[in-house]
Amino acid sequence: MIRVFGREPGSDYSPVPGPGVGYMPQELALFPDFTIKETLRYFGQLYRMSPKDIKSRTKFLITLLHLPEKNRLVSQLSGGQQRRVSLASALVHHPPLLILDEPTVGVDPVLRKAIWEHLDALCKEDGLSVIITTHYIEEARTAETVGLMRFGRLLVQDNPDALLQHHDLPTLEAVFLKLCQLDSAQVPEISSRDVARYNAPEGSITISTIENEKKNL
Repeated sequence: MIRVFGREPGSDYSPVPGPGVGYMPQELALFPDFTIKETLRYFGQLYRMSPKDIKSRTKFLITLLHLPEKNRLVSQLSGGQQRRVSLASALVHHPPLLILDEPTVGVDPVLRKAIWEHLDALCKEDGLSVIITTHYIEEARTAETVGLMRFGRLLVQDNPDALLQHHDLPTLEAVFLKLCQLDSAQVPEISSRDVARYNAPEGSITISTIENEKKNL
C-alpha cells in the first residue's frame, strides 16, 4: 500500500489528491479565456486560500517566473509563458508535495536557474518534497535523489554525487550514457513505440511487441 503523509491517497482525511499536492502536467491544462490573475485566483480559491494570500502569491510568482502583466489572457501568451503559468498554478497554494512534469521545457537558462534555486529553497527551508521529471539530465544535479530511466525502466536510483563517484565520471549525462550502453548490451533495443508489454520474471526477460512477437532472453 502506498502512503503519502501517512495516509493512503484518496482516503478519509488524506490531503492527496487535494491541497497537499501541487501538480504541473506536461500537457497544458489552462483556461484560455482566463487572465493570469484569474487563473491563479481560480486555483487559489480551489484550495481555500484567502484573497490576501492569493494576491500576495500572485505577485510573487509573476515576478519569480518572469510572467507578463497579470491581466494578459492565457490565449495571448507564448507556449513557454503558458507553461510558466501552469507552474505558478501548482505553486500558488504552497503545498507540501510538488509533482512537476518537465517544468523547465522552453525556459531560458537564467530563468531555469532561478526556478531550480526556488525549488531547492522550498525543500531545504520549508521542508517540501518535490518530484520532477526532466530530459535535461544535468538539471538533476542539485536533487537529493535522482532516478535514471530508459524505456520506462529504472536503471539506477541514488544521490547524484554518489553516482558520479561510483562511476568515476564528471557529469550525470556521462553516467546515463554509460548505463544505457550497459543496458543495451543486456537487452536488445526495441523502439518504445513497438513495445506493448514488458515482463521481467526471475531468471528471464520477456518483451512483447505490438505485433505480438516475443523475444525471450
